Amino acid sequence: MKKTMFPALLLFLSILLGACAAVPQAVEAPAEPLIPSIEKQTPLPTATPREPTPGPTDSANGGPIPGGFPPAALAAREALAELLGAYAESIEIQDIEFATWPDGCLGLPGPGESCTEAMVPGYRVTLLSGTSQYIYRTNERGTSLRREAGVSFAAPSEEARPLAIWQNLECTEEANLLLEGLSFGACGGPYTVLPWADDMIPAVMLEFLDTFASFEAETLAGKIIFNGIGTTIATPAEQRVIAEWMKIQFLAAQSGRPQADWGLALTYSRQGGFAGFCDEMTISLDGSVLLSSCKDVDVDFRLNVEQLEKLYAWYDGLGQIDYAYTDPAVADAMSTKLTIFAQGGKVAEEAAVNEILAFCAELVRQARAEQ
Repeated sequence: MKKTMFPALLLFLSILLGACAAVPQAVEAPAEPLIPSIEKQTPLPTATPREPTPGPTDSANGGPIPGGFPPAALAAREALAELLGAYAESIEIQDIEFATWPDGCLGLPGPGESCTEAMVPGYRVTLLSGTSQYIYRTNERGTSLRREAGVSFAAPSEEARPLAIWQNLECTEEANLLLEGLSFGACGGPYTVLPWADDMIPAVMLEFLDTFASFEAETLAGKIIFNGIGTTIATPAEQRVIAEWMKIQFLAAQSGRPQADWGLALTYSRQGGFAGFCDEMTISLDGSVLLSSCKDVDVDFRLNVEQLEKLYAWYDGLGQIDYAYTDPAVADAMSTKLTIFAQGGKVAEEAAVNEILAFCAELVRQARAEQ
């Protein structure tokens, strides 16, 4: 069986304006957000963007809301402004719907959160900041707010642009992340579009888009223009992860062999011993780790920033390593193998090999602990 150890955020995205251009980076989120993390919320569809009507309206009842915007809508706008680090006046209140929520959490409980069971009257407020649309749930007075998972990336009547663009450093190859699939070809086109499996952007990229602010960077994996809607500023290692992911998608699409080990950085295995180890682990340049065992248990997870920095230092600095060792014991001997497909020129000393072996063993322990 397979256990996935990162959240699969289902964001329903509409794609951004223009081509090959980054948008300004967002300001980091407040230390104590006004709303719970959306990682564990049940994914909900975003509202279909519509042309704003003059004055506040209640789309559920088809008429204007008496007296202008209710305090709850203004509270939602203030919450989004604080989240984005923007002025509230720059955020448009696009739509307001009367709603009755099933519980005190407004139908969006956080991880392990207990909610009162009484139904709560309130609003569903649609806000527009730039080209991104956000939806908040509120109670009647706006003292309780929850943001729905999912952001629409384009306002009505806007031309589309990619959510991410990858180019190799020579700019002879390019891949564009679109809502409907991956477009790839020579820089500047023409492009071929390969639809996403299940008509959905892969979950890991959805998580990147929701987590990181927009940026443009040149990495050893190529140039990346990333149009995220998160508030976290990506570190150089995280920027490279996204570039490596896009490069892997390009290579898989261009070759027509999506099952190949594109971007494979390291393999590690250990067999035998008194404990009966039978572990095989692969690590890719996009930070993904897959651990398999003869007990028919697969665990996949992602490296953190510190682990990524170590991996890239070895991969970029050392030459290829092929290591194999078997204990001299006659019975229950432990056999360990390590291969790192490094691209540097430095010969790995024994201390470096032992450091990588300890790194791999720690990842195995980490995966087993989180099973």
